Order: sequence, then structure tokens, then C-alpha cells
Amino acid sequence: MKTLKEYMIFEMAYFSKEDMKVMFGKATVQTAKFCQQFERFLSKLRKEYSINNKQDRGYLWNIFKQTVDAFVNKETLKEFHCDTPDNLARILGDNIEMINKVIGKDYIKDNLAKKKKEFTEWQESDKYMALEDYDKNDPYEDDEELGRAFVIYYAYDPADTDLVKVYRVKGKVTNPNTKHEMNFHRMDWNWEFKLGYYHANTCTVEHYRNSGKEELMREFNDLDEE
Repeated sequence: MKTLKEYMIFEMAYFSKEDMKVMFGKATVQTAKFCQQFERFLSKLRKEYSINNKQDRGYLWNIFKQTVDAFVNKETLKEFHCDTPDNLARILGDNIEMINKVIGKDYIKDNLAKKKKEFTEWQESDKYMALEDYDKNDPYEDDEELGRAFVIYYAYDPADTDLVKVYRVKGKVTNPNTKHEMNFHRMDWNWEFKLGYYHANTCTVEHYRNSGKEELMREFNDLDEE
């Protein structure tokens, strides 16, 4: 049974318990306290910021740090995945509609609107290849026709193989067209699991199998630059 103090903490938060679970994976008293500081940060925003712009991410990070530094320690920032400018941007990017609703204005932007239209067209074209379930026993050898096998995993829980999907691409990952296609697959993953495009991490099957959970959690994809 919650105490009156705990009840008041949740009541004072703008984000609902459901919102907290979506953003931070849990809705504890500590989450609600952190959300209060997160809301203080959002209330400081006075103009539009694009999370796909490195300079804007720096501005957002400075405002965030200046707002929460006196109330939140480094361990708490890491626990709620807001410990770096890019991680903060990912939280903002994956929850844009919810966050802008709390702000009352569309101050947080990303460049996914155009990509979503392109993604739909790609999904309906003959170039589309559905994501496959991950099979730990499959060697996933390189295929001359289909290319190299990659996985997409949930950045917060790489070890949950139920959330791991496999796809193949041809060409170097540094090639803009190849990277564009890989991002479509990340959108497809989010379309299925609703866990956030910016938290859909991807790497080769080989790297996924040879890396530990903590290492994979640290290896976020680069945010798409404008």
C-alpha cells in the first residue's frame, strides 16, 4: 500500500504511470521523482530543437544538465538512460508526441516524418524483405545473392532474443543507400515491437554473438544527422 507521500509524488507528475513505463521501462516512486526533474527540463524549452542535429542535441543536453544537476546523480541518469546527449536525444525521439503534449508545443523534432513515408513505399515494393526470427543455431553465413546477416535488438535488453530480428543487406554499411535500407529495417522492427526506432540497435550476427550484454547496451547506433 502506497504512503500519502508516494501517492502525492505520482499525482504531481505530468506523465502518467503508463507514460513512465513507455519512456523509462518502469513506474516506481523513483521514476516519478526523476520525471519531475525531467518535466522541469522540458519546461525550460523555448524554441524548436531537432534531435537529428548535433548542435541542437548539445543545446538540449546543456539545458538538461543545468536543470537536473542539483537533484539527480550520475547513477540515476544512467539508470534512466539519460546519461549522454545522444541517450537523452533517443528518449526524446522515441517519445516525441507524448513529450510535446506535456510541453504544450511541438518543440522536439526529428527527421522521421519523411522516412516514414519512404518506409511505407519500401514496405509495399518488391524490394521489401520481412524481418526473420533469430535462430541461435543458424550459422547465418554470408549469402552471395542476399548479402550479410545483421540483427536488430532492443538496446535496453540485448539478451532478450524474443526481441531480436534478422535481416540481410548487400554493400558496405558506410554506403548511404545501404544505411538508408538498414534504417528501414529498424523502422520495421519498431513497427512490430513498438519499443522505439532510436532504441532499435543493429549489428552483424557475428558481433552480436561475440559481445556481452553490457557491451551491446553501450553500442547504440549513431543518430541520423540532418
